[in-house]
Amino acid sequence: MLEIMPILKVLWRGKLGPILIILQLSLTLALVSNALFFIQQRLENINRPTGIGENTFAITMLPISDDADLHSFIQEDLATIRALPGVEAVTITNQTPLSGSGSSTMVLLDPDADAVAANAMFYMVDEQATQAFGNVISEGRDFTAEDTTVNRPGEFNLPSVIIITKKLANELFPGESAIGKRVYITPDSALEIIGVIERNLGSWPNNKEIAGNVMLIPTTFLGMGRATYVINTEPEELDKLMLTVPEKLNANNSDRVIEDAKKLMQMKRNRYRGDNAMIKILSLVLGLLTFVNALGIIGLSSFLVNQRRKQIGTRRALGATKFAILRYFLLENGLICTVAIIIGAAFSLVINDLLVREYSLAVLPWHYIPIAALTVFIITFVAAYFPAKRATGFSPAYATRNI
Repeated sequence: MLEIMPILKVLWRGKLGPILIILQLSLTLALVSNALFFIQQRLENINRPTGIGENTFAITMLPISDDADLHSFIQEDLATIRALPGVEAVTITNQTPLSGSGSSTMVLLDPDADAVAANAMFYMVDEQATQAFGNVISEGRDFTAEDTTVNRPGEFNLPSVIIITKKLANELFPGESAIGKRVYITPDSALEIIGVIERNLGSWPNNKEIAGNVMLIPTTFLGMGRATYVINTEPEELDKLMLTVPEKLNANNSDRVIEDAKKLMQMKRNRYRGDNAMIKILSLVLGLLTFVNALGIIGLSSFLVNQRRKQIGTRRALGATKFAILRYFLLENGLICTVAIIIGAAFSLVINDLLVREYSLAVLPWHYIPIAALTVFIITFVAAYFPAKRATGFSPAYATRNI
């Protein structure tokens, strides 16, 4: 027969220690469940496919002379880069995916309507954009050289076609094919969707509203006085080409500044630096909580064991087995842990509700609570086992001490 009632009576007589441990374990469960959920969300965010090729890098050139023929520079640069061994594709673009710097616009389905259908990032590119970015076309066709336009300062010569991501297509035309549909970024700019790419997170992967909503517009805009090239390479040639391309561009024309080449995957890591730091901090906090709780359980169990040496000796003298003594103390800690889990589950929901209301975080899925409860139970069991095991070694002679 398990001694539940005697255990409860003993705990109630010295209730301060058990109550403190219950509160400690309850708070731990609440923090562990929410922290695990937060870590899982961050890991899912970091591990999302970007849609960008692994072997891509970007390089930017800035002409020194104000009267430089930027369009001629660009065409010469593109031809030079495309001729290099190991280059799969190169495009000129106004912004670089995953860089943290980008351009966005409102997307309209009706030029006369006020309602915005979606918000999207846009990249002004040439006909090799999808290959250079490493995007995969899932529907429709790619750009051709005939689709592209050039905009010199003061000009607004938009093309008639665009390519968009599947995420944006689903947002604009849920349940329908977007191919052949028209959208507007200004009332007089009808853009026909000719292709849909599987995925491109864009420049701001941490922006929940706009990440993945991307438009590729086949036009070269010369009004910025600079040019950025995104280059997709064969895997084994990436590092070599990051050194070779600036040298070749400088050989073409030294009257400009060539910025250092940057890998797009490094840009991705930079975008998620905050998420990675948060995961490490939370993991450290969870580790410290585990350690502190283990110490608390060991301390309480050791105190209870030492306090009851005479009681343990008496039970051993009356025929209690070592297993019965071990079971008693483990059951005692199990009861403390059970109460803590019940209270901690309520704490978990309260804390998550506060986070949802104050910081617009996601609602905690119910299955994180039993996971955290199991974690707390295992910590409690392991921490209580060693003092309880020591109690089984007490001799029946303790029953006659001080008599």
